[in-house]
Amino acid sequence: MTSHIAPLPSGACRMFHRHHGDLLDGVASVELATWMRAHAAECPACARFDVRLRRGLMVLRALPPLAPSPRLTHRLATIFPDYGLVGDARPQDGARTRRV
Repeated sequence: MTSHIAPLPSGACRMFHRHHGDLLDGVASVELATWMRAHAAECPACARFDVRLRRGLMVLRALPPLAPSPRLTHRLATIFPDYGLVGDARPQDGARTRRV
């Protein structure tokens, strides 16, 4: 009987996956980023992981911004009258108003 279960990733691969978000966000240290690039160059599985996530982010970033419809905005304002909506209808810091 042949098993089709993928082998568990190595410790290096787990570390790569754990810190991948930091790499994409540009907050990984220079040393970590250098190590991650080198690891992806040597590890086909992590290279595929990196490419898939980067392509997915490119697709998401290319989508038009979402905004609630005027009807939904009105309904939310009715349900949550103590929270103000500013500009683009997203709650902003300090937008909460308290009714007395």
